[in-house]
Amino acid sequence: STLSFINKTELLVANLPYGLSRELVVATALCDTFNIPRQHIGGISALLSSASSHVPEIKSRMGLYADEFQDELLRGDPGQPLVPTDRELAIMKPLKIFKQGEIVAVSSSTDSNQLIYGIVTKTQD
Repeated sequence: STLSFINKTELLVANLPYGLSRELVVATALCDTFNIPRQHIGGISALLSSASSHVPEIKSRMGLYADEFQDELLRGDPGQPLVPTDRELAIMKPLKIFKQGEIVAVSSSTDSNQLIYGIVTKTQD
């Protein structure tokens, strides 16, 4: 964007107009650069503007927490294995009509016994 620039080792921020915070500009740049949906700008901005001692509480309130293997942070990401909770709750519904954007469980192409997350990209009317 015109307010920031990211290269391999630096993130530069321009002189900002009144009312626009550095954290908001950095959060926007991170989302755009790393293909993070822009709906997360507010949360990233909140984390960036917080003291490090408050980050665990903020992450907890936002539902962003990591388990020992970081599984929960990958929950719902296409191609990632289902987290244990979702594996237990998964049921087969062969006649279910899916909606575009819905998160689903599908068999992995490399291991048919493993379920991975997928997103419905197109449906028939």
